[in-house]
Amino acid sequence: MLAAIAKHSKSIAAIPNADQLNNKIIELNPPDDEIQDIAELRRVKSHLTSILNELHSAYDFWSKGILTKKELETWIGNLDLIGPHPVFLAEIDLWHRGKFMSRNFAEMLQIELLKNPLNKRIIDKFYPQMDSRAFLEGLPEYGKHWSD
Repeated sequence: MLAAIAKHSKSIAAIPNADQLNNKIIELNPPDDEIQDIAELRRVKSHLTSILNELHSAYDFWSKGILTKKELETWIGNLDLIGPHPVFLAEIDLWHRGKFMSRNFAEMLQIELLKNPLNKRIIDKFYPQMDSRAFLEGLPEYGKHWSD
């Protein structure tokens, strides 16, 4: 999936996990052969950050009774399109480490992304932290529980 973005650098396509991808995206002095690919990664990251933000807002609106669960599910349909894309997983990792998302939203992401066996295999390899109970620890508790 990274190779579709990183067309000039094989090393970017071989990044093994979300943490290393985040480090590459913010690298200040990359090698010359990676500059164009990092610029493209940053453009993709910008779009995926917006989508993650919109998803969290929709989740919050559902929690407050502004959206119905059926309406929220249309937003969550984005996860079927994005799936476990490495840049999306890296952004989730960044939000998780910064505690920029609620525990209940993180639980919804965990449930929805891991229910597809192909997604789960990719996540277990690239961002295994998401497939653990510890993923929810330390995040602020607010909003409705997805599993209720």
